[in-house]
Amino acid sequence: MPELDGPGFYRVLEQQYPHLCQRTIVLTGDTLSPEIHAFFTEYDVPRLIKPVTMAAVRRTIAQTLRAAGQAAGHRQTPDVGTAPSP
Repeated sequence: MPELDGPGFYRVLEQQYPHLCQRTIVLTGDTLSPEIHAFFTEYDVPRLIKPVTMAAVRRTIAQTLRAAGQAAGHRQTPDVGTAPSP
């Protein structure tokens, strides 16, 4: 992103649309910089580290939606790719 990095975007999101933070997943290939390490220390945000598998993407999305639903008081979101129980 030319004008804003991922942590900067997340901080703006937190200020302007805090309700969306609980449904945000960070995807990064940068695990060595002090800035990203400080960001992950400060924020317990779901993350995917490149390279990533589709199974990890599905699992992380399902876990994030489930946690966001529980925080909002909704019923659990079924795992991605599975049908809800009757």
